Amino acid sequence: MKPFVTYKISGVQGDVISGDVRSFAVTDDLIETVEISQTDDEICGIKFTLKDTVEIDSDAVAQVTKMAQVFLVNMYGRLQPSIRAFNLKVEQIYDPKQAQTDHIELFDAICFAESLTIIRRHGIEMFKDFFGQKSPRSDADNTYMLLYNIMKIDNIVTRYLMQYELLLNLVAPNHLQKEITAFIRDVYNPTKSFNKIGFHQTRKPGKTYDEDDITYYRNLLGHNDASEEVTDDKINLFSNALAEVLLFALNRN
Repeated sequence: MKPFVTYKISGVQGDVISGDVRSFAVTDDLIETVEISQTDDEICGIKFTLKDTVEIDSDAVAQVTKMAQVFLVNMYGRLQPSIRAFNLKVEQIYDPKQAQTDHIELFDAICFAESLTIIRRHGIEMFKDFFGQKSPRSDADNTYMLLYNIMKIDNIVTRYLMQYELLLNLVAPNHLQKEITAFIRDVYNPTKSFNKIGFHQTRKPGKTYDEDDITYYRNLLGHNDASEEVTDDKINLFSNALAEVLLFALNRN
């Protein structure tokens, strides 16, 4: 049996693989194949089978874990699954060169909450794309980890504000909200045939220009504006949309 590392995932609902094929081969220095475990409505695990030549040590496990994290960021940004009490951790490390004991558990969980959505099924090739997706940015590794760590934030309002701050860093050279609005209107929305980001007239007194919905709700939250009721469910929806915009910004040429 080849060496492998398995990860237990819980709380990712709404997007699963169609058909019986749940694994795919990859071109990588460490990994030969990736296999995804799922129930009827959620992704519940990932198994990375490694090459025979790989020496399993803390560095190798750290590299594989990073790939698992990037995979989940890509899946979250592309599919926008429903998330409730999300948990990712190493479940088992198997090294055929060493005597095996029980499961080895490492790494803390990450948690964030969201309402349940309709179940959508996708071909295995889409999930393979999540593994192979790589941003051309020189700071891509750091930005992926920032986005991953933002998703650890349990409070949906704090998470949303942090997502918006990261988007400012990615697409707004002068760190201005109007640059976010221009990016969504002129760069992001034209790539979408549906589910485009909408626009609101700004809430600022005496002003009549339009803001994109992501900025509009960021300002409602950031300024504690009670003039409009904003539920956690609504912010969850916009947090999902913002995750997709972030992934788009991270991976564009």
